Amino acid sequence: MSKKLVITEKPSVARDIAKALGGFKARGKVFDRDDMVVCSAAGHLVELCMPEDLDKKKYGFWRLETLPILPETFQLKPSRSDGPKGRFHKKKDPDETAPEGGSELLDIIKREAKRKEIVGIVNACDAGREGELIFTYIMKYLGIDKSTERLWLQSMTPGSIREGFSHLLPGDRKAGLADAAMCRSEADWLVGINATRAFTVRLFGRNVKETANLGRVQTPTLALLVEREKAIQAFVSRDYWIVRGIFEVSGATYEGIWIREHFKKQPGDPDDRADRIWSKTTADEIAARCAGKPAVATDKAKETQEAPPTLFDLTTLQRESNRRFGLSARATLSATQSLYEKHKVLTYPRTDSKCLPEDYPVEVSRILGSLGGVYAALAHRIGDPSRAQMAKRIFDNTRISDHFAIIPTGESPKGLTAVEQKVYDLVVRRFLAAFMDSAVWKIVERTTRVGEDTFRTTARVLAKVGWREAFGKEEETEPDIGIASHLPALGDINGIWTRKVELDEYRTNPPPRYNDASLLAAMETAGKLLDDETLAEAMKERGLGTPATRAETIEKLISAHYVTRDRRDLVPTSKAMNLIRLLEAIPVQELVSPTLTGEWENKLLLMEKSKLSRPDFMRDIMRFTAQIVEKARGFDMDTGFEDSEPFGKCPKCCAPLREKLKAYECAGCDFKLYKTMSQRLITKDEAIELIEKREIGPLDGFFSFKTRKPFSARLRLNDDWKVEFVFEDRAANGEGNGPDIPCPLCGKPMSARQGRFGNFLGCTGYPECKHTINVGPDGAPLAAPVGGKEGDAVCEKCGKPMAVKRGRFGSFLGCSGYPECKNIVRAPKGAQAGAPAAPVELSDIFCDKCGKPMAVKQGRYGKFLGCTGYPECKNIMKYKAPAKGSPGDETEQPS
Repeated sequence: MSKKLVITEKPSVARDIAKALGGFKARGKVFDRDDMVVCSAAGHLVELCMPEDLDKKKYGFWRLETLPILPETFQLKPSRSDGPKGRFHKKKDPDETAPEGGSELLDIIKREAKRKEIVGIVNACDAGREGELIFTYIMKYLGIDKSTERLWLQSMTPGSIREGFSHLLPGDRKAGLADAAMCRSEADWLVGINATRAFTVRLFGRNVKETANLGRVQTPTLALLVEREKAIQAFVSRDYWIVRGIFEVSGATYEGIWIREHFKKQPGDPDDRADRIWSKTTADEIAARCAGKPAVATDKAKETQEAPPTLFDLTTLQRESNRRFGLSARATLSATQSLYEKHKVLTYPRTDSKCLPEDYPVEVSRILGSLGGVYAALAHRIGDPSRAQMAKRIFDNTRISDHFAIIPTGESPKGLTAVEQKVYDLVVRRFLAAFMDSAVWKIVERTTRVGEDTFRTTARVLAKVGWREAFGKEEETEPDIGIASHLPALGDINGIWTRKVELDEYRTNPPPRYNDASLLAAMETAGKLLDDETLAEAMKERGLGTPATRAETIEKLISAHYVTRDRRDLVPTSKAMNLIRLLEAIPVQELVSPTLTGEWENKLLLMEKSKLSRPDFMRDIMRFTAQIVEKARGFDMDTGFEDSEPFGKCPKCCAPLREKLKAYECAGCDFKLYKTMSQRLITKDEAIELIEKREIGPLDGFFSFKTRKPFSARLRLNDDWKVEFVFEDRAANGEGNGPDIPCPLCGKPMSARQGRFGNFLGCTGYPECKHTINVGPDGAPLAAPVGGKEGDAVCEKCGKPMAVKRGRFGSFLGCSGYPECKNIVRAPKGAQAGAPAAPVELSDIFCDKCGKPMAVKQGRYGKFLGCTGYPECKNIMKYKAPAKGSPGDETEQPS
C-alpha cells in the first residue's frame, strides 16, 4: 500500500501530528499507519561544508593567498549539533550504509524515504524561510527525488493540524521561498567565511587566538552599538537649572515649571528644552523677580484617546518582556517556543506580523470563549471581535507575510515555568487589550504668569480605563514639563500669589546604552537609516535579520567578545570599537551599514515571487565577496590614522606620540603603548595621564577570559616601559600588604592576592614572573621560599626540602625544587612547612614481602598495618587492637 512520508522540524511536532491525526503506532522514533509515516529532524540536520571540509590541506590554515573561497557548488554535511539538546549519536549498524558522521535521525529519514511504498514526501517543517531551508537541505543531501507537498501551519492545536493536512499545498508553490532560503544561507557563508578569514589574518595574524567575526547582520548590528558608545564617550555634560514656582490659590498650593513659552527646538542642540536654563545667573534672576509676586492663571482642558496596542510579533514581545521583566531576547524566544511546541498555548512565535487573517474573527471568538481564570471576565465583555474598535487594523491580509501575530490558542496552560507564565500572561493580556476600547485621558494644562514669566503645570486623569484594564494599574508616562496628580480649582482668578520659587540643579546625561529591548527596536527599524527608498522598503518588514534570528545575533556578539552585558546594558568592547573604526576607514561600508542587508532582502523578496533567478543573485554575491577580500588584502595597517594629530611626549625620548590602529606609538623611537588591555580600550587621555604619572586608576571595564568576569585594576608603566596591572594588595584579614617576603625566583616583593581557591601571595613582577605561594587562614605562607630550611621533611627524589602547599583538594607536600623536581606527597593532617614528619607507630609485625617493619596507619575504614617500605612495597595487613591487659597484640600473623 502506498504511503506518504511526513518530515517535521522537531520530534515534538511529529508527536503532535501523530496524535492529532490518530491511528498511528510508534516504531522507534517513527510513527506509522496504513497511509502515512511521520518522522522528524531536530532543527538543522544538514549544513554547508566548511572550507576545511572541502580541502583540508588548502583551507585548513587561514591564509590570504587562498582567498576568496568561491565554491562552484556548495557541498552539504551532517550538522555538528542537531538541535538545542545536542546531536543524536549514530548507532553502529552493519546494515546501514549512511556516511560516517550522519545522525540517527538523518539515517531514519533516509531509510523511510527510500522505502518503495513511500510515494510522496510532505514538508511539515516550520512555515517560513528557515523551515524551507531545513527540508530542502535534507532532501538535497540524501538525494531524495520524490514528489513533495507542503504543510503550512500557523497553530499547533489538533484542529489546526487536521485543517492543514486537508489543504496541503503543491511542493512547487514554495519553490521561490526555497531558492531564497538557500541563497541567503550560501551568501551568508560566502561573505562571513571570506571576510572573517581575511580581516582576522590582517588584524591578528595566524597564530593569535582571536578572530574578527564579520557578517551581513552581525556587523551592522555591532556598528549600532559602537556608534552609541562613541556618542557616550564624546558626550560633554552640561549644568542646567529648573525653576519651580509654588503657587497658592484659595488656601491650596500647586507647582509649576518655568518655561520659555515660544521655545523651538534647535537641531544642533538635542539637550535643549523649554524648561532648561543654562545659566545660574539667569535662574537666580527669574527666582528673584517672581518670588512673592501675584500671578494670573488660565486652564486649558482637553481629552485624548489612547488607542489599544497592536498584537505581538516576536520582536515586540521580546522588547516588552525585556522592559517589564528584564528577560533577554533569547530567554523570551525560548519561553515562547516552548509555549508553542510543548504546551500548545500560543501560535507560531517566529513571526514579524502584528495582524490576523481577515477570516479569523470566528477563531478569535472561540479563543475568547475558552479563556478562563482571571481573563474570563474581560474576554466575555469583548463580544464580537469583528466589531472591535481596531478590527480593521487587526484583521488585514495585506500585512501578513508567512505567519500572523502571536496569540493564545485557547488551550489551558499546565505546568508552566515562572518565565513561561510571565510570557504567556503578557501575550494573553495584549491579545485582550487589542480588542478593547481606547483609554481616555482628561488633561488639564495650566499656564501661570508672573509678570512676563510663564510657568506650566499639567494634570492627567484617566477618565476611561479602556484597554488599560487588561494590564491593571500601571506606571503612567509623565509629560516632559510640569506634572501634577491633581490641581486645585482656580476660584478667584486674582487670588493667586507666588508662595516661593526654588531652583533645582541638574546635569545633562549621555544617551543611554542599548539593552535587548532598544537594540531589537533599532534592528527592526534599521531600514530607516537607508537613503535608498527601494532598499528601505525591502527592509521595512524585516530590518536587520529576522525576528527568529535577532536574539541569536545578540548572543553571537557576546560570545565573540564584541559585547558584554552590564546588568541590562549591552556594552561594546575595545575589540568591537577598533574593528568598526577600521572597516569605516578602509572603507568597507557595505558591512557596517544596513545597505547590504537591504539589497539582499530586496532581491530575496523578488526571488520568493519568482521575479529574480537564483544564479543571477549568487553571481552578484560572489563578485561582492571578491571585492571584500581585495580590500582586506590591500589596506594599510595605518589606514584612517595617517594624519592623526601628535599628542603628549614619549617617556623614553620625549618625541610626540601618534595614534595608530593598535597602539599609541612614538614618532622617534620604538615605544608603544597598546590601546587594548584585557578587552578594555585605553583612551588617549588615559594614555597621556599614564605616561605623565606612570600610574593611573583603578580603572573599571577590564575582562578576564579565565574567570569570564570583569575586574578593576590600576595600570603602571614599569622601568622597561611596559604597562602592567597593579591590584590592590589584600592580606587575608583585609589589612596591609601581606607578609614582607621577596619572590624566591626574581627577588621582587610578594603581595597578597585573592584567587578562585582563596588567598595567595603573588609576585609583583607579574606577568614576567608568575611565582605564587599559598597562605594559610592567618595569611602566613604555607610554602617557604625555595632553598629555605624545611626541617626534616626532604624530597626522596632530589633531597631538597619539602614544602606544604595548598591545591584544589587540600594540602600536600611539594618539592621546593619545582619545576625541576615535581615530586609531591600527601601532607599529614595539620602539617606546616618545615614541621617534622609525624611520628610513626611501629608494630611488632614484619612485612612478609620485604622484611621491613609494619606501621600502624589510619585509612578510610579504620586502622591497618602498612609496610614502612612504601611506596616501593605496598603490602598491607589487617590490624587488631591489643587485648585488654595483654602485653602484646592479637594481630594476625601471616601464615
